[in-house]
Amino acid sequence: MGHLRAFFGLVVCVLALASPSRANLVVDQQLVPPLPPPFSTGCWNMNGSEGVLDAAQTFTVGVNGTLEQVDVMVQNKNANQPLTMRILGTTPDRIPDSTQVLSTMSLPSSLIPTLNSTFRSFVFPQSQWLPVQQGEVLAIELSVDTLSTGVYTWWGSETATYTGGGAYQDINNRNLWQLDFSSYADQSGFRTWVDTPEPSMIAPIVAAGLLFRRSPKNRPAD
Repeated sequence: MGHLRAFFGLVVCVLALASPSRANLVVDQQLVPPLPPPFSTGCWNMNGSEGVLDAAQTFTVGVNGTLEQVDVMVQNKNANQPLTMRILGTTPDRIPDSTQVLSTMSLPSSLIPTLNSTFRSFVFPQSQWLPVQQGEVLAIELSVDTLSTGVYTWWGSETATYTGGGAYQDINNRNLWQLDFSSYADQSGFRTWVDTPEPSMIAPIVAAGLLFRRSPKNRPAD
């Protein structure tokens, strides 16, 4: 019984030391357009009859872990309102679903690059970290809440080779996502960062289990 308590005591100590960190943050999925990027996926807060044009890029998760950061190649063209990123779930047909908001955060317009070939990182606060599984299809959505001056442009490629998803657009938040508007890009520039499980946290637990099983008091009688 004492060995069992010692084993679980070690497990508790190991888990207590596993404070949230970004030590194993790795690039999972990405599409880097050619520079300078020749095509855009669309603009937001458009003036005129079309209203607010939101854009999304779907992707297929490649590793198990926690999605903590997403980079997008987005440009600020005199927009003055915050740009919001949401991680959405998708339908069985792998289309973005605006009713499945899994993570969200916004950045002020002053933090969005004014150059057309720059990635902007959206580092989610811990409360918005998203557990993900290999093979899961998710969507990165960029949007604004209201019409105003200027636009945001999400740059991409019309000849991209990324096969894990595609670029979608939706007008006025109607959840009617469509692939590729006219001459817009087929894929948007993006990069996802996933925090993978820490191997060093698993090893002590496994070692403690082996020591417990090999203890003389826990060996089966001859």
